[in-house]
Amino acid sequence: MPTSLRGRSTSTSVVRVLRGSLFVVLLFVAFVANAQRYFFENVGVQQSLPASKVYAALQDGFGLVWIGTEAGLASYDGNKVTNHGTAE
Repeated sequence: MPTSLRGRSTSTSVVRVLRGSLFVVLLFVAFVANAQRYFFENVGVQQSLPASKVYAALQDGFGLVWIGTEAGLASYDGNKVTNHGTAE
């Protein structure tokens, strides 16, 4: 086989590898650009939470976050904490 054909085959393989690598990089960039971003807010005793030790947290269908602490139940609507105590 002539050397010019062998060189052409190798350069074609290199081009294919580079194209594949570029595709993977672009796919990764697209994935990172569309990733979800989460916002966390720290709510504590300073914001009227009954206790600092939290055992459970759950968000209901209305958007309220219910927080079960060692001193009772509280709800958080995104602005203020409402204490419901241990009896409720």
